Amino acid sequence: MKSQKRVAQGLSIKKPILALTSARHMTAATWSDEMLEVDTVLDIENTWPLIENLGSDVTLVKIDKAVHDVVFSRKSAREEAYRVIAAWIDEHLSR
Repeated sequence: MKSQKRVAQGLSIKKPILALTSARHMTAATWSDEMLEVDTVLDIENTWPLIENLGSDVTLVKIDKAVHDVVFSRKSAREEAYRVIAAWIDEHLSR
């Protein structure tokens, strides 16, 4: 809990940060195929403000139809994640 409290207060990280999350979260008592396209681990709507508070140069990208581990998502979401990562690297390495 101490670590979560520290993150909530802001970490002031001085390096650029790229955070990829699913665009949606859900919880369910029983399995459905929809769970293959959402974050079922974190309530990401509560996580987004924490991510944005990590430092002064934070890029938060919400990937449609992504699971919690974004790069393990289905092909369309995975390809979007890799496109975003490549563009972010190009932008931040050219500074």
